[in-house]
Amino acid sequence: MSLIDAERRAERAKSLLNDDVLKEAFDLIEADCIARWKGCTALAHRKREKLWFELKAIESLKAKLQTAVSDGRMIAANRK
Repeated sequence: MSLIDAERRAERAKSLLNDDVLKEAFDLIEADCIARWKGCTALAHRKREKLWFELKAIESLKAKLQTAVSDGRMIAANRK
C-alpha cells in the first residue's frame, strides 16, 4: 500500500469512527448483546460465549479502524 493510499485509508477510517449512524449501530448491538447476556440462565454457557464473541468482534472492528487512523497520523507526521 502506498503512503497516499494509507493516508486515504486513515481518513476513511476516521470518517467511519465519527459516523453517527455507525456509532449508533455499534451501541445498539453492544446493548442488545449485554441485555441478552444478562438474561441467560446459568447453564446457557454456549449462548453467553456467542454473545461474548459478538462483543469482541465489535471491539476488534473499532480497534482496526483506530489503528488505521493512528497509522495515517504517523505517516502524515513523517512526511513533514
